[in-house]
This record gives sequence, structure tokens and C-alpha cells, in this order.
Amino acid sequence: MARHRPARRMSAALLVAFTTYLAVDTIFFSSPSSLTEELSSSLRRELSNSLTTEDDPQHNSRGLIVYEECTVQPIHLPDHPIVPVYAASYPGSGAQMTHYLYEALTGIPASDCYVARGDDHLFITLKTHYPAKSDNVRGAEEMDRAILHLRNPLNAFPSYASFKFEVHNGLPDHTVHAPAKYWMEWRNENFEEELKNWVNHLEYWVDNYDNVQDK
Repeated sequence: MARHRPARRMSAALLVAFTTYLAVDTIFFSSPSSLTEELSSSLRRELSNSLTTEDDPQHNSRGLIVYEECTVQPIHLPDHPIVPVYAASYPGSGAQMTHYLYEALTGIPASDCYVARGDDHLFITLKTHYPAKSDNVRGAEEMDRAILHLRNPLNAFPSYASFKFEVHNGLPDHTVHAPAKYWMEWRNENFEEELKNWVNHLEYWVDNYDNVQDK
């Protein structure tokens, strides 16, 4: 029982923070206030000014354009067989974005449990939503490391609902926010079950991949 306590403490702490969801509407579909817009514009101006240099003849007003000069090398298959790492997340936690980050950082392709196997030895990470979703990585006997993506349910749930809306309407993934009416109906029907799924997902990965072997 002792090895379950850290995961349960973490779950409890996050759930305490999440109880505010019961009292307020999610900000996911809210229009930004004038104060928020003013602060956002101010921060953008300050950041742009901080990146602008008067003695730079190439960029008279560089601003954020400096980031467009970053070069990402094309991905390629590994030079030798590799054992992938689980990229575990509850749905709606940004797994697709981090998928591309893993590829950009390593130059090695990433994949997921739906199209690849652990014993393919070709991918740097394999995305899985298990046990929140029933599908898990096949051929995973050698896989003993995991990266757990954690996102506050306050944000993950609306994102997951938007994905459901896209699937239901035949839309490309990660292109639209679900209408507020759809979100509220989905939330009212699925909140308790998905909250349990979120907690179970967290506890499963923390309990089973706790770095006890310093990997």
C-alpha cells in the first residue's frame, strides 16, 4: 500500500484544485475581458520590444520574428534499433503537440499505439491514453520508461470534448472548439466518469513507472 500513497496524494491535491470547476463556468469558451486583452497586448509589446535591437541592420524591428529563424532538421529512422518510451496522457492533454516536440528534439519519428508496436524499434515515443482509453501499446515487453503528460482537468476536459465534437461532425483533429452548448451537455453527462478516468490514469502511470530503478 505504501507505494500507492504518492500517487493518491498527488491525485487528491489536483482534485482539490479542480473543485473550483463545480462553482464556476470554464474559461475555455469565455470571451476575454477588456482587462485581459489589455494585459495580453501589453505583454506582447514588452516582449517584442525586448527582442528589438537598434544596432541590428538586418532586422529593423525584429520582434517575435526572431523565432522564425529556428531550423528543425527532418526526422529520420534511427541508426540502430531503439526501445520507445511511453508517451502517456489523458485525452485532451496536448499529446499531439508533444509528439512533434519529441520528433524535433531527437530527429527520430514518434508514433502511437494505434499504428505502431513497441517491438518495431523505430520510434522515440509511442502515445497512449491507456487506461483512460482501452487501447495500449502492443509488443511492449521491453518498454520500461514512461513520460506522463499531466494537464489540469479544467483544461483537458473541454479539449477532449472538442475532439469528440470534431469526430462526431467529421472535422479534422485539433481545428475547432466545440460550441458552448455541446460542451455543457458533454460535461453534464460525462463529468463524474471522466474525473474517475483522469484519476485512475494518473495513479496507474505513477504507480507503475515510479523511477525506482533510476531509469
